[in-house]
Amino acid sequence: MIGTIKNMAVCLAGLAGIVLSVPAQTPSVGSIIQVNASKREISKPIVWNATAERTAVTDAVIKLSAEIKDGWHLYGFLMPEDGPKPTDIKFSLPEGVRLAGELNPSIEVSRKFDTMFDSEVEFWGGNEIVFTQNLVIDPGIGEVHVMCDISFMGCNDETCLPYRHLSLEIRIPSVTETENKKISRNKS
Repeated sequence: MIGTIKNMAVCLAGLAGIVLSVPAQTPSVGSIIQVNASKREISKPIVWNATAERTAVTDAVIKLSAEIKDGWHLYGFLMPEDGPKPTDIKFSLPEGVRLAGELNPSIEVSRKFDTMFDSEVEFWGGNEIVFTQNLVIDPGIGEVHVMCDISFMGCNDETCLPYRHLSLEIRIPSVTETENKKISRNKS
């Protein structure tokens, strides 16, 4: 019974993406199994961050960075039907804001035959990839908030992350705020 409870705890934690430390000794009947799952033990092989800046009165740039741990890779935008899930990045823009051009990755996508999926896949490896998206903002619009929805899957040579979804709210400062920061930097 105790072994079954331990196995269930480890399975549930695995589904949640948590690395557990379960005591090796067999607890006595009626005791509580202590499960340690500190922040440092939570496995996050791919971490996303976003920055944005106003580059002119009507222009802005968003940069999404994916920090990728050694040995892991992030799958590309185009995947075969029977392969891993593709990375998908979508922006929800407020009125008066438009995309300018395509989303540009900082490094070329690599392609290889993946025996885990029995198909050719595209992916990005390395420590970090930055996706850049330019925006056009109508004159007279101040601070802007853009929602970014990211769906992604990553793997290493032994395992894959479940397909994950996250939403980021990205603040793009007003022109006045951007100009004030530039003036402050120039005075230093």
